[in-house]
Formats: sequence, structure tokens, C-alpha cells
Amino acid sequence: MILEQPIFLLGCLLALPAVWLFIRAENRNKKRLALLADTSLQNTVIQATGTGRRRLQFVFLMIAFLLGCLAASGPMLPGGEEKIKVTGIDVVVALDVSNSMLAEDISPSRLERAKLALNNLLLQLEGDRLGIVLFAGKAYTGLPLTDDKSAAQMVIESVSAGTVEYQGTAVGAAIDQAAQLFYDNQDGRGKAIIVISDGENHEDNGAEAAARAVEKGIVVNTIGIGSSGGASIPEFDENGNKKGFKRDAAGSVVTTRLNESELQKIAADGKGMYVRATSGDVGVGKIFSALQSIGKSTKEIVRYTKLTPLAVWFLGVAFLLLIADWLIPVGAKKRTS
Repeated sequence: MILEQPIFLLGCLLALPAVWLFIRAENRNKKRLALLADTSLQNTVIQATGTGRRRLQFVFLMIAFLLGCLAASGPMLPGGEEKIKVTGIDVVVALDVSNSMLAEDISPSRLERAKLALNNLLLQLEGDRLGIVLFAGKAYTGLPLTDDKSAAQMVIESVSAGTVEYQGTAVGAAIDQAAQLFYDNQDGRGKAIIVISDGENHEDNGAEAAARAVEKGIVVNTIGIGSSGGASIPEFDENGNKKGFKRDAAGSVVTTRLNESELQKIAADGKGMYVRATSGDVGVGKIFSALQSIGKSTKEIVRYTKLTPLAVWFLGVAFLLLIADWLIPVGAKKRTS
């Protein structure tokens, strides 16, 4: 059986605290019963209160919940299969998530436009592996190198300007972090980094980091997102409503501008290319197309020619269990004479 969205299986973990609370409640009731009823009467009391039926109801409910999580993970039954050869490269995108990326000089915002471009990039991947590094004042791995497009899409959708709390723009740290994600290049597989940022680097030297990456056989490309004229940085309340613009200590509205010279130098020292983003085209596709000329490795993979969805069957069984759970009577049945 194949799972399209295995991450939904993590929902099964929610059953653990429910089971723990139920067992705890049952033990507490058992202790109370031991204090209030004679041993010879306990079975009668248990039958009268429907304890056994309540336990059966809980078991049915838990099984239905687990089946629901399994259905959400997209179970598929594979049929025929064939072996095909695919070629690809490894690409790590270093995405700037600092507050300046909230500026709206690139519609709808610098960050949202970058996320749209990454989702479009996923459609072009065929045999390629993608990794994601998120950075502001520090850099973190958002996604290790993988060919799992579903996992990549989930990471991209979850990105926000608050993903990295420590503010700033540490481009150099992001490049160093991205370089660590690549596997040993024993098969000659091409390796590239794409930095998407407005270039307002206040933390370190990105060009030096790019040069270090080149020594490891990695090409570093950059995309400048923003305008040279600059834009204000919007601020939002806890409900996501815009409440004004970021101000400095003197009370003046902060303006963030694209620093093209910084990003161009990084691309030059990284032996890659620089592209300036627009609202219509961020430039990720252009760089990815250019990267097709670097070394690729070929591997043989198994592709299933027929997949039968099983989710509806798991949901059907879960639904029947819920009906059975509802039909189980609570308490003892009244005797008729």
C-alpha cells in the first residue's frame, strides 16, 4: 500500500492522550465503586451503569478515528509497475522570510510572490530533488533535499514572515546552511542554490559564503525581489489585519529597498546568475531552466502504472463503526415481566 500524504498519519498520535484520559477515568470509577459497593454487587452495578458498553463505544470511536487518519493519508493499492530512468539535479532554495519581505512593491507581497514561484517550480521538477532553507537573522532548514513534492508544497504553504523569529537578513548563513544539505557528489549530480531575497544584508558576508559553496561544486544563483524605490513594511494585528507600517526608533516609517548590488556580487562569486523579480515573473523558472545544463545523474525508479484509491473503503468502515457506536445502548435494558 502506498500513502500519498503520509504526514496525516501523525494525527493518530492524538488518540494517545484520549486513551490515557479514558483509562484514567475508568480507574477512578473503579476505585469509587470499590468504596461504595460490596464485591458481590460490583458486577450488578457495572451492568446497570453500562460500563462494558461504554468501553465498547470508546473502542469503536478510536478505531473510527484511526481509520479516518489513514484515509486522509491517501492510501493507494499499487497494481502494475514499470522501471523508468530519470535524470535530475539537486537544488536548494534559500528563502528570505525577514519582515522586509512583507513589503508590497511586488504584488501581493515579496514573500507571497516568492511562494507562488516555488509552487510553480514544483511543477517543473522531474527527477530533481528540492531542499528549502528559511532565513532572516538566522538560517534554518525547512526541508531537506527530497523528491517528495507533497512535502515540499506543505512546507512552502506554511512559510510566513514569523517563521524565523530572529530578525535580520543573514544571506551568508543561509548559503552555508544550504550547502550542508547536499549529499556527497559521488555520482556527478549537479548542485545549485537559489537565494530569493531583497538583499538587505545586515548580518554577514554573502559573497564569501557563495565562494565557499563554489569550492564544494555548488553553483549559487540569486533572485532580487523588491523595487529600488523601496516600500514600507506593513504590520498586522493578531487577526491578520493591517494596522499600519513599521517605524524606527524616531517614529519614521521604515522603507525597505532592493539591494541589487549585493545580490549581483553573490551570484558573481557563486558562478551563477542573477535575476530581478517582477510581479509577473519572479525568475525561479528562468534560473532552473539555465541549471539544466549542469551535470545531471540518472537513476532507475519504479513507477506504478495503476493505483487504486482505498480511502473510501476506510471511511466506509469508520462510518459503520460510528453508527454502531451510536446504536449501542447506554445502561442496562429494562426487564419486562
